[in-house]
Amino acid sequence: MTARNLKPASPPQRESGPGVNALARKALAVLAARRASRPPLSETFLSEMRAAIASPDKSRRWDLIHRMEEAGISRDDICDLYVPQVARRMGDDWCDDEMSFADVSIGAARLQAMVRDLVPEKGERTDAEGRDISVLVLANEYHTLGAMVLTGQMRRVGVSVRLMLGRPASEVVETVRAGRFDGIMMSVAESDDLTPVRDLVQRLSAVLPARVPLIVGGAILGAGPETVTRLTGAAHATNDLTIALSMCCQTDDRGTAP
Repeated sequence: MTARNLKPASPPQRESGPGVNALARKALAVLAARRASRPPLSETFLSEMRAAIASPDKSRRWDLIHRMEEAGISRDDICDLYVPQVARRMGDDWCDDEMSFADVSIGAARLQAMVRDLVPEKGERTDAEGRDISVLVLANEYHTLGAMVLTGQMRRVGVSVRLMLGRPASEVVETVRAGRFDGIMMSVAESDDLTPVRDLVQRLSAVLPARVPLIVGGAILGAGPETVTRLTGAAHATNDLTIALSMCCQTDDRGTAP
């Protein structure tokens, strides 16, 4: 799921049924509470972030982060709201020929480094049963910022996430086959050739238990969910984290399907 298309999680209208486990209920409640309490984004800080990532001087980015925190903006909001919004605006500028592909790529890499610095990867699982949600970015995908933002957001609300960026398809399939996953989220960009995506979806579907959803998201969702599921073979397609997380947690607290 790319940063340009990632939607901040919206409060769920209802639970997805009695099978939603305790971890899912807690995570979804936290996401809803955070969204309800978030103020509008500061255009001043958005502009300053654009300027900071245009510079190779990392201290400019840390100076900005400290000033944002002093203004009452949490690191969670910096990662979940400000970074994706800046990435979207860079993408729009590239589409309008106001930024080069090289400048957008460099800026995205610096935003990604910012997210990585603000949300260090946890070395231990956060759930008692040792279950994971996997976030995948295919080996031929160049844009991984959205997947990192998504991973950080889920980890901060207590979801154990295994992030796999650019791994060979055979390694991904083996990891999924050997692991215990509650869901697989695959980030896919717009592409004229979706053959690698369809192949991986088919191979993963063959090793996943029937209850475990395989969800496609990312810039490809611009074509619409129904088109994406038809083109990729995945059963589910969404860029809404609340919906995706609900689908990934359709097990009861014993880890079995309802």
